[in-house]
Amino acid sequence: MNKNKKYKKYRRLTEEEKSLIFKLNEENIGQRAIARVLDVYVRTVQYHLKKIVKYKKMYKDNIKLLKENIAFVYLIIDELYTFIGKKGNKAYIWSAIAVKEDGSLIYLYHLSKRKNNEALEEFCESLPDVPKVYCDGNMSYGSVFGEKATLEKSVFTNLIESLNSSLRSKISYLTRRSDKHSKSFDWLDYKLANFFYKKNTVCC
Repeated sequence: MNKNKKYKKYRRLTEEEKSLIFKLNEENIGQRAIARVLDVYVRTVQYHLKKIVKYKKMYKDNIKLLKENIAFVYLIIDELYTFIGKKGNKAYIWSAIAVKEDGSLIYLYHLSKRKNNEALEEFCESLPDVPKVYCDGNMSYGSVFGEKATLEKSVFTNLIESLNSSLRSKISYLTRRSDKHSKSFDWLDYKLANFFYKKNTVCC
């Protein structure tokens, strides 16, 4: 055993420091850099970041409550892709904006390993039933939504493209030219749940 090796003395993080971990992480600061800023071990930073998993349940509960108590008039839906672990291992993020009768918005997502009808149908299980769906020319939309779907670019699809742009800017894994992809499907899912839960909480 190396008796000369120095160890950091354990201390509890303050609530402000815990919040700073999430803030710096959302600003694409690396875990080692965050650890240096707070003068703690990297595993301490990782421990607190893993708490992000709670947002998945909170997101699902929030969407379920909204679907039961609010009437929606139409959906706008789109998808983007990213990679898990390495390029060539694609994952797809389906995002949707549900528009209420008063014009306010609810944001939803679904993460899948395929871009096909089955993945879209899985997403539909969490979407509200609406008479109209605005989307692009992806064949799956026409197959799943049928006559409800408007398969063309419009001011509606511009709105969801803006959402996707915000996703890419807030989650470093999704940056188009980034080589730093999420190492796991589940971790990316938790990051997305965190993003969408906070967006709905602010907008509602």
